Amino acid sequence: MDIDNEFSCLLGSSVQPSQFRAPDGKIITLGDVVCEAFKRSGMTLCEWNKFAVDNSDEEEALLQAVVNEWGLVEYNGS
Repeated sequence: MDIDNEFSCLLGSSVQPSQFRAPDGKIITLGDVVCEAFKRSGMTLCEWNKFAVDNSDEEEALLQAVVNEWGLVEYNGS
């Protein structure tokens, strides 16, 4: 399976914003953050998606760790 196609099936957050601005001004999508958290988790795709549904608080903590580490702030398009 192609890794990009695999990541397109990841469940993400309903709490985090859809886009962030990085310190260098680059726009980062929520999908990028979810993919990074997934990679760090060591879970399979099925494990991640089940985890995201069954443990939403813990999943949000993993996503927030990436947001914090990367120094991201919410981006509203302006």
